[in-house]
Amino acid sequence: MYPSDPDDGDQPVDRVSQLGCLFAGLERERRIVEARITLVVGEADRLGVFAADGHATVKGWCRALAKWSPGETLARLRAARLMHASPELAQAAMQGAVGVAQLHAMGRAFANPRCGHELLQVVPLFLEHAQHLSFHDFELVVRRWEMLADTDGAYRDHDSAHRDRTASVTEADTGIVVRAQGGIAQGVSIMEIFQRYVDAEFAADWADTVAAHGDAACTSLMPRTDAQRRFDAFHRVFLDAVSTPAHAQHPEPVVNIVVSLDTLEACITGEQGDVSDPRWCRSETTNGVLVDPRDILAAALVGHIRRVVIDSAGVIVDMGRKRRLFTGNQRQAVLMGSTRCIWPGCDQTSGRCQADHLAEWQHHGETNLANAAPLCPRHNRWKTRGYATHRDANGYWHTTRPNNTEIN
Repeated sequence: MYPSDPDDGDQPVDRVSQLGCLFAGLERERRIVEARITLVVGEADRLGVFAADGHATVKGWCRALAKWSPGETLARLRAARLMHASPELAQAAMQGAVGVAQLHAMGRAFANPRCGHELLQVVPLFLEHAQHLSFHDFELVVRRWEMLADTDGAYRDHDSAHRDRTASVTEADTGIVVRAQGGIAQGVSIMEIFQRYVDAEFAADWADTVAAHGDAACTSLMPRTDAQRRFDAFHRVFLDAVSTPAHAQHPEPVVNIVVSLDTLEACITGEQGDVSDPRWCRSETTNGVLVDPRDILAAALVGHIRRVVIDSAGVIVDMGRKRRLFTGNQRQAVLMGSTRCIWPGCDQTSGRCQADHLAEWQHHGETNLANAAPLCPRHNRWKTRGYATHRDANGYWHTTRPNNTEIN
């Protein structure tokens, strides 16, 4: 009944279509059931029925009856309170029009005591985004909104994290344990540098795997696990540091930060920026790590980051001359357009992607930012099978199969 290899391009189309329809139907039913369960939790919370069995809160009642984890219980309780406050969201959830994870992401933001009540104003917009964006991008939009709606609270949290920064390397049994935590302003530089080393280790492993296995190469055949490569990359950072002269000048900038023009101007003037659509209110690294705009402004003044400013439509200024390949700053701008590969369901970060032509060069596609997007090597090759990607007028990405049906 089930395909043995979902990557087999020779599967009968009707079987793929049937399984896709079955999956979509079951997912819709799951969403509806989850919405009904969530509403029951909310009603139990409001009526106080949990007290009859000696529970202090509805959380204990849920854990006792359903054997839920504390995380499941809290997520559903938050979602229940949001659905009670927003009949429009409750109706969409009961129709199966919003994913469970998306509902929980909104519930978490609604629980923010400083700005949660303001989320009700953007529920219609979030419902639209939930229909078109991957969960990663949707969650990022919600977190952007939360940071911009609660600028003072977010800044206090970031400042507290910086003030309480710490790091240690200790021996534990037969190994070592490395622990570190700190603020975002320094952390994004650490993350960026570390990710470059991780990507280099991945590239080395992949080259060895292709050399050994040719067209049969896949990630499962790579000589090291992802965890092992991360530790080896971490070790390489220290080796490179000790081999570098003490007073050597490090390259600047080491981090690219994408920030919207409205957000940057609001930070400079001290006024509230336009957060009508947080999808375009970017203030983050190219991998989607949120950075307080005030930290961006301060870091830019001393040259620790490169600001990449986008307009209200999320467009980066075109850079470079007309050419066959995206190179230099133009290539970087393409990869900054999204934090992930734009293929539906792909979680490869843009740092591991290629700057791809949407309309292929051989089909007269131009080498400019309007005709470009980040695609990982696997899905870039997959386009040769007749698949196509494009971005609509509202900024949503779409991928179509050779038969012109959409992957969604």
